[in-house]
Amino acid sequence: MKAFTMERVAFICRAKENRKFVELESFMAEGQDLDMGESRLIRDCKVQLYTGILINNKRGNKHYREELVESHFRLVVVESKAR
Repeated sequence: MKAFTMERVAFICRAKENRKFVELESFMAEGQDLDMGESRLIRDCKVQLYTGILINNKRGNKHYREELVESHFRLVVVESKAR
């Protein structure tokens, strides 16, 4: 994702619902129409995502340490009305 952003490549991907992030700025305005036809806009914001960095401890066990990615991304959360 970072390489795509640096090269200005637009892309869409589906993230886990529990993906850890830090919200930097919201793009939603008060009174904004959230109805998108078959779905509803829940969140639209600029974020920094966390990623897992592989760490080998002294005993040779592998663990992942959470690290905040410096790049900023746009996070859009949409909920289907057909639930």
